[in-house]
Amino acid sequence: MVATGQVMTAFTVARAWADHGGGLRGAPTSPWLQAVLWGVAALVVGLAIVAIVNVVARRRSRYE
Repeated sequence: MVATGQVMTAFTVARAWADHGGGLRGAPTSPWLQAVLWGVAALVVGLAIVAIVNVVARRRSRYE
C-alpha cells in the first residue's frame, strides 16, 4: 500500500509541474484572438448540432 506522504508528494509535484510548464507551454496569445477563436469554435459546434438534428428529424418524418 502506498504511504500517505508519498501520495501527497506526488500530487504536489504534479500540480507544480502543471503550473510551471516552462518550455512545454506555448507563447501567450492575444485575448482578442482567443475570444474570436472560441467564438468561431462555438459557432461551428452549434451549426454541426443544428445540421445533425435536421438530418435526424428528416429521416424520422419520412418513415412515419
